[in-house]
Amino acid sequence: DLKHALTGKQILVYYQPQISLKTGKIVAVEALVRWNHPDLGILSPAQFLSTAEKTGLMTKIGEYVLKTACEQIVKWKQQGLPIETVAVNIAGDQIHHGSLVEKVKLTLQHTNCDIDWLELEITEDFIIKKTKQAITTLQQLRDLGISLAIDDFGTGYSSLSYLKQLPVNKLKIDRSFVSDINNDKEDATLVKAIIAMGKSLNLELIAEGVELDSHEVFLCAHGCEFAQGFYYSKPLPAEEIEKLYRDKDKDRRKNIKLISK
Repeated sequence: DLKHALTGKQILVYYQPQISLKTGKIVAVEALVRWNHPDLGILSPAQFLSTAEKTGLMTKIGEYVLKTACEQIVKWKQQGLPIETVAVNIAGDQIHHGSLVEKVKLTLQHTNCDIDWLELEITEDFIIKKTKQAITTLQQLRDLGISLAIDDFGTGYSSLSYLKQLPVNKLKIDRSFVSDINNDKEDATLVKAIIAMGKSLNLELIAEGVELDSHEVFLCAHGCEFAQGFYYSKPLPAEEIEKLYRDKDKDRRKNIKLISK
């Protein structure tokens, strides 16, 4: 079914807004893959990406998402929408197999996507397991001028000494820490420590999984710059993202929240 999904145009790309905690406005979106299965309906990545990895289809899916996301932000820029960047997840398989750097370059060229409009996210878990290879690839991508983020930061359970070797711009605080920051002192301490550490390394911070007003208050109080989660908006098809901007009032924080309900 998954092999057919790639040729049958069943793989979809949704976009989740990323919010500036200073202004409350959407500044970027993250591209998130979905599978419109003919029998099961819309499937989330958790339901099929492990199968994609086992069957060797992860690279093709990743390349499709990258191309689609680049094409989409070019369209949004042409429409005058104030979306600064689109963030795209890069799977370990994409680094392992083939030349990721060359494929990114070609995708940017073929879609006429400016380098400044693309941000790539690589999971901390992959970096921990393949530090040397990851550093080499990330450096080559940074040499192109592409912004890089470490996804799921805080879940690697390893020495943080690798951070000073990585040519990254941003840390994404994993949702598992954010979800209970108001009730779990350890989670709160970890989030504050990650923010402080990121700032000391001149890295931007974005918190994932923000679902409550109290989450936002905590993050603002401790200097996190950006946030993403159902509190603002669920992942949406491209046309729904456009609707957020067509209505001048819907780029304000209080109305963005209504989209997730």
